[in-house]
Amino acid sequence: MAKPKAGKKPPMALLAHFPSFRWRDAPESPEGYDPILYGDFPKDLKDHYASDLAVLKQHLIPAYEQEDREALRAQNEFRRDQVVLIIGGVIATGLAALPGEAHGPGWKVLAAIVAAGLAAWATRSRDLNAQERWRTSRLRAELLRGEYFLFLGRVQPYQDESCRTRNLRRRVAEIRSGGAS
Repeated sequence: MAKPKAGKKPPMALLAHFPSFRWRDAPESPEGYDPILYGDFPKDLKDHYASDLAVLKQHLIPAYEQEDREALRAQNEFRRDQVVLIIGGVIATGLAALPGEAHGPGWKVLAAIVAAGLAAWATRSRDLNAQERWRTSRLRAELLRGEYFLFLGRVQPYQDESCRTRNLRRRVAEIRSGGAS
């Protein structure tokens, strides 16, 4: 098999984002891993930011990880439902398109059963509202990510040393409750 050209992904990369039909949360992050930076905090800066990182690890990182996990779970659920509806629609259409005289009326009944099952699945999918939960959780996670960098940069409202931690806790609570954007 030829090596893919630079910038192009191999054909199996399409399946890398295929939804899982049985969701499993990612394992806990190892000690020292920063989920916002997707790795370790740079060693040459770690000592300088040690107290800030401790505050973030206590007040912001757990909230971020929870929102990120919920966003990934809801995203997978939404994508799974879409795949089921697309594949089910192809199957139902194929069954309904078979000529009735050649294959008997049983295929039409089976097509109707598959279509009814898809209608029930679509109703369930709409009621569970996975796309909206995905969007909301992802927005909250990204807002928390932004607060992480504002806190490290000592940008307003984190400039005053006496109330930085209190402002961070307040802001995390606002974002989690949905009262902030």
